[in-house]
Amino acid sequence: MNRLSHLKKTLKRNILDNYLPSEVEFVLLDYNSSDGLSEWVESNMSDFIGKGILSYYHTLEPKAFNRGHSRNMVMRLANGDIVCNLDADNYLGKGFALHILTHFKTQENECFYTSDYSFSDAIGRVCVRKSMFMNVKGYNELLSGYGFEDLEFYNTLRKNGLRQIYISNKSYFRAIRHSHRKRIESESLYINHDSVYISYVNPSFSHYLILNKDNTAIIGGIINNSYNIDYTTIEEELDINDRCMSSRFRCILTDHSSGVVLWENPNAAKVILSDSAINLQRHKNNNLRIGNEIYYSLKGKVNTAYFFKVLSEALNYMTVQKHLASEEIRNKDGFGKGIVYKNFNYKEELNIE
Repeated sequence: MNRLSHLKKTLKRNILDNYLPSEVEFVLLDYNSSDGLSEWVESNMSDFIGKGILSYYHTLEPKAFNRGHSRNMVMRLANGDIVCNLDADNYLGKGFALHILTHFKTQENECFYTSDYSFSDAIGRVCVRKSMFMNVKGYNELLSGYGFEDLEFYNTLRKNGLRQIYISNKSYFRAIRHSHRKRIESESLYINHDSVYISYVNPSFSHYLILNKDNTAIIGGIINNSYNIDYTTIEEELDINDRCMSSRFRCILTDHSSGVVLWENPNAAKVILSDSAINLQRHKNNNLRIGNEIYYSLKGKVNTAYFFKVLSEALNYMTVQKHLASEEIRNKDGFGKGIVYKNFNYKEELNIE
């Protein structure tokens, strides 16, 4: 969604570097972009579409970007026996597809391929047999925002008996550097917010208050558990996947509650939460007060985007932990469902059930 600036640089290059007749298909999902993606594809990529090299699908339903749902849709639309998630800002590198195809042919046991996590913007690159992708019901669609959806998916594959194989060739994992705002600007948390306030407790713990455009509010606390870790002495204690799944090495939420804001007058309000109510008062310099605690207005687009990036990943992590504790079936009501249109044929709906 809204990554045309990246696709202009990556899509054609990736096709030219990796297309193999009858063996490789590129599938592009336009997740209701509003940045001119459809027009650009029709004007610049029609030759690839006509030759069957690129399949372009367009869904007009989503109002905000959902990583899990969008990836599930595009994986289900792919025709190959092996599917590979490719983010819009990623370069495959010359010969990546041939490398993957060759390795899958030599593997007797079920496996999947990822980077070795040393390329931060390519951690989401994963190659897996489509049958196994369907068997585990894809990405967990409870995780709607940025972060952790890929690690949860890899953990699910490992729990289902697949061996994870890491690729370390850096030429396969180049990505376009971009701002944190670009990562999260199409997601509902960011789209809906009006202002953010932070209350500093100590170097690793803060409270936050988000006031939304629809007169709702979100309040909670976030801890950076990695703040006091000495990484020079802990490298060998856990393998990389254990560390990714452990709360010891990441930001976690102590609370995350939403409610309705009822302004009593221009300077005071009551936030009605599901199990309580809090009194909110305006403080000097556009800050807010809850009890004796001052919540300072978060200034600047860069700081705000970084806050939502961290919050989104911590929220997804909390969702996963609750999901694991409940032993609820992943995507029990289906995954990747929706209506799409293929190759600009808007007269024929394709319904993914």
